[in-house]
Amino acid sequence: MKLYRLIPCIIILIGCNNQKKGTVDYVIENDTHKQNIKRMVDVRLSKKIDLKNIENIWKSIYENDYDRTFISFKIKGDSSSLSWAVSEFNPEYKAEIIGTTSKQDSLMYHNLKYNTIGSLISAWKGNNDMLGSIYAISKTDTEILFSQFSYGELISTDTIVFNGNKFDMNDGEYAMIYKDGSMGFYAVEDDGKFAHLKFIKHVDSIQ
Repeated sequence: MKLYRLIPCIIILIGCNNQKKGTVDYVIENDTHKQNIKRMVDVRLSKKIDLKNIENIWKSIYENDYDRTFISFKIKGDSSSLSWAVSEFNPEYKAEIIGTTSKQDSLMYHNLKYNTIGSLISAWKGNNDMLGSIYAISKTDTEILFSQFSYGELISTDTIVFNGNKFDMNDGEYAMIYKDGSMGFYAVEDDGKFAHLKFIKHVDSIQ
């Protein structure tokens, strides 16, 4: 299975400025500017929201002191270095959701149950939200399978053999399942962890 390595990003926190807009909590993690020319703000959201709420948060952050303003939105618990959504004033306001929406997530989980080969045991959500990736372990009468899905569609499936809490993947890589249920992907050649996956709890309750 071909897995793409995710490039980590170091986020410099400049404060824990918790804010609220309606029912949406958010934290401004980074706020920099270049004179009055450009302002760049990194925001961490408590959950995924729609474009209207993104605009509301943008209005609460925007200041008319800069020619251009760029706001990057990420979701709490998502370790991806990429933005889930962006908004800007340059010189007019516009916003875009780059990652998956809550509605798309629900559809992915729904499709997962029907596109899995064999009986679904457990599933994990990729830490790069841009790809809409879900990984699952299932079993048939004769083998255990590890599958990759993109937006609920089956991309690849490999037979795996567990060695304790680990199993080998292709291209000299292996996966490890931790005590908290999450999973890490490792490269054998440099013993480096290059991805962390969040455990999707209560898989059987996904409708």
